Amino acid sequence: MKMQVLYFSKYGVAQQLAYSVSTELQCKCDSIPPAYPPENEKVVFIGLEAFGAPAKNIVAFCKTLTPARVKNVAFFGASQTGSKGYDALKAIVTGAGINVIEKNFECVVKHSLFGTGKVTEDDKKKVKEWAVGVVESLK
Repeated sequence: MKMQVLYFSKYGVAQQLAYSVSTELQCKCDSIPPAYPPENEKVVFIGLEAFGAPAKNIVAFCKTLTPARVKNVAFFGASQTGSKGYDALKAIVTGAGINVIEKNFECVVKHSLFGTGKVTEDDKKKVKEWAVGVVESLK
């Protein structure tokens, strides 16, 4: 199955989760904006840190997606409070006619003025399991 993992990681948390997913699924991993945009992908996993409104470059990237580029998008990331920030991105992607996987993955990471917490090994294990489940559901 053709897929890739893309992420934007200001604090390094989404990057750690993205590398875990790409290693598990043995697919390409790149930051947003990617060096090479997705083309004809079955699924693109998009990772972010939702500590407020989504970063402008993630919003801009999601606006470039079309059904010719990607059939399905799955969001994952880290936040303090829940799925804050995902709804706006999901609306952009579904508005373009792309299927969004209903269940996104999120781990809770503390965020303060001095930085952010770390992703645990348990978080990495859970994001891998979630990603495998997404791929299985699309077969």
